[in-house]
Amino acid sequence: MVSKLDDIIQKTDQIAKGFSLQDIQSELALVNSDWRRIIEEDTWRYYKWIANLVKAVNPIQIVELGGQFGVSAIMMSSQMTQGQLLSVDCDADWRFVDDRHKRIVKVVSESVAFAETDKYDLSTTDIWFFDTTHWAEQLLLELRAHQKHFKLGAILLIDDIHMGGRDMEKAWELIPWERRELNELHYTGFGIVQINSLDIRL
Repeated sequence: MVSKLDDIIQKTDQIAKGFSLQDIQSELALVNSDWRRIIEEDTWRYYKWIANLVKAVNPIQIVELGGQFGVSAIMMSSQMTQGQLLSVDCDADWRFVDDRHKRIVKVVSESVAFAETDKYDLSTTDIWFFDTTHWAEQLLLELRAHQKHFKLGAILLIDDIHMGGRDMEKAWELIPWERRELNELHYTGFGIVQINSLDIRL
């Protein structure tokens, strides 16, 4: 039986066939040549894929934990037609983000502590992207802190699930909700999870 998560993946893959970076050149204007090359590489294909996922899901709110230079936020927000993307980091400089990226909200906060924010309604979040330190212990802390905000059907994206030496595979195996590995999107692994029950806790 094909699950709802499988349907979302299939829909995203279909949309991706017609996707071109040429269509979002204005959003990528500040992205330097090194990062543009990374976005284009097959081994980092998740950058384009997450943009197409946004088009498939049409989220009202995205929360990205780990902003760095803003590349993932730019890719996802480029396909948003409503709402906002909260890019959360305690030391990112978001160097590629400026006023043209009107849906991106830069939030300076530690990722676990952000679970206690009273400024944003995190329960409305449709897509979560966990992309901070890529250490298992930190990922589990973030998931456990934020799971009280997860809504039924929400999508969780987790990068580097097979990064060596950081126990990320062990953390991935502990995730209790419906999940799939899309390792063709990134050479260090990439996972997608859907919250299929609110009774399950990590």
